[in-house]
Amino acid sequence: MVSSSHALYSKLSPGTATKVDKHETDLKVEERKHKHPQHAAESCGLAAGAFALHEKHEAKKHPENRHTHKVREHVATAVAIGATSLALHEKHERKHCKDAMKKKHQKKG
Repeated sequence: MVSSSHALYSKLSPGTATKVDKHETDLKVEERKHKHPQHAAESCGLAAGAFALHEKHEAKKHPENRHTHKVREHVATAVAIGATSLALHEKHERKHCKDAMKKKHQKKG
């Protein structure tokens, strides 16, 4: 093990270990940290959009409950927009982490 606080060992594949800078490891962890919320937000956006379309169809199909279905449609649309915005934000955060890692590698090489 390395006693220095600036370097860590990272296993890239079984049986191989290389010295990796702690900042680079932190960037990889942060990139992975943004991946899951991005995928969850994308799924939520798709589901909310599908529900909004379903409610729009129901409003046409059942005119006596049209107001209720319209309200649900608008709420689902707002949720879809919010989830899509969150997914886009997380995508930009991941991209920022990747760019930081690329710059770090360019400085080394």
